[in-house]
Amino acid sequence: MTGGLGFVDAVIAWVDGNDPAHKEKRAKYLPTSQVHKKDVGDFRYAEIGEVNYCVKSILKFAPHVRHIYIITDQQAPPLQGIPSALQSKISVVDHREIFVGFEDCLPTFNSLSIEALLHMVPGLSERFVYFNDDFFLIRPIEPQEWYQGGSSVLHGRWETPPDKTLYKRLRYWFKGILTRVDYKRVQSHGYRRVQSHGAALAGFEKKFFRSYHTPKPLTKMTYESFYAAHPEILRNQLVHRFRHYTQYSPCSLSWHISIARGEALLIKDPSVLELHMGKGSLHSIQKKLAKADVQRMPYLNIQDLSLANAETIAFVKDWLEKRTAL
Repeated sequence: MTGGLGFVDAVIAWVDGNDPAHKEKRAKYLPTSQVHKKDVGDFRYAEIGEVNYCVKSILKFAPHVRHIYIITDQQAPPLQGIPSALQSKISVVDHREIFVGFEDCLPTFNSLSIEALLHMVPGLSERFVYFNDDFFLIRPIEPQEWYQGGSSVLHGRWETPPDKTLYKRLRYWFKGILTRVDYKRVQSHGYRRVQSHGAALAGFEKKFFRSYHTPKPLTKMTYESFYAAHPEILRNQLVHRFRHYTQYSPCSLSWHISIARGEALLIKDPSVLELHMGKGSLHSIQKKLAKADVQRMPYLNIQDLSLANAETIAFVKDWLEKRTAL
């Protein structure tokens, strides 16, 4: 139990895009038009062992988590250095187990579709925390940092939806003239955009609470009640094997429903160190990690580690290995 809050599980979405079988399957279904290369590029599915550190960070810094579920597509995550006594806390869940009733939507290569069915993980607790495999805990986390009373704790800030800013509207207009296509349909559907789409479904059309790249405290009941009332929204989300301009972040939908109900505690302090491997030198990354230690930041997000040079990858993995050692 977690301080009277009930059991809390963790869910991680993971894929090994380097697997030849997965590459072949992905190529078979790859759309030929109306997509942005950022949404279907190999780098989006690249894997160099991050999930191992994600799992170990939960086991080490959030031992109150009852169980860890790793959602994947007929693959086995490369978990190492986990004591046998803790291995029973980890389960691998195949896409087929959560797409019950939606088998026609498989295979899928779309995290936004997968995230719409997190609540379908067999045996999942009512309250659960969702991780991408590049999220890591880097200091001890108390249950109250995710849930307080009947509220989920959300880190972020209020923003204007990107599609509604003057700059973006003008950009779409000029791109449309130059390319003779509806540019909104072929642009990259980034983190802010899909969050704003999820917020709009919950009634937040003018402003949305943008979450940082941190673990997401969620509830099964929120998912279940919304999709029971709007099955067509779920079906329309799942039919896209790759990201589509009409899609939304299910996590954002969930937390905006919680905000509307008064069941969310909003915190502006990001409490996360975000490292973008395409930006900055190894020296700057070292400085940022040292600063995170001094500031006692709880969360670390490392984006596109596979794109870094060999020296940077070796340093970051060594740092994570030491920090998450059990």
